[in-house]
Amino acid sequence: TITSLHSGWANDLRNSGVAYQVTGDGRYAAKAREILLAYANKYLQYPLHTKNGEARIGGGRVGSQTLNEAVWLIRICQGADLIWDTLSESDKQTVAEKLMQPAAREAILPHKLGVHNIQCWKNSAVGLVGFLLNDQELIWEAIENPERGYRKQMQDGVMPDGMWWEGAWGYHFYTLSALWNLTEAAHNCGLDLYGDPLK
Repeated sequence: TITSLHSGWANDLRNSGVAYQVTGDGRYAAKAREILLAYANKYLQYPLHTKNGEARIGGGRVGSQTLNEAVWLIRICQGADLIWDTLSESDKQTVAEKLMQPAAREAILPHKLGVHNIQCWKNSAVGLVGFLLNDQELIWEAIENPERGYRKQMQDGVMPDGMWWEGAWGYHFYTLSALWNLTEAAHNCGLDLYGDPLK
């Protein structure tokens, strides 16, 4: 499917970034840059769509729902971060203005779910864009927003026994998979989100 292809390219970008960090071989950074800029130059040409082909909030440009868009964008951000210091200022501006900002602000943020596992994925995607671009507004949306940010998720989403409120272990661990991306990025940027509810 098209979603699988996009997922594969996002994985290739992140894996190339990891390979660059481990080996220092510029060929890996160059491959990651190629994928990243290809998306930056195409992203806004992809129509906003739902699984039914509707151009409305809740859909995405790469994926057919904001969940798919967020999962994809997290890997794109992680890969970009791993090669960010190899990019020119022009490349960084292109990525920020034509890919990262539109994905976070126009595709993901308008879709509001409150305390929910999908919102945790969206928070992580928006937060990673915020940390990568030093965009304090996006960081606030991801973490501090009183209706749906990370702190609200931890306050209202974690039950006294430590279980995620949606009640199934699948949702519990899927939510943890989402939260890890944001909490670790925040930690690497000097913000400790590893509190008792997450533990």
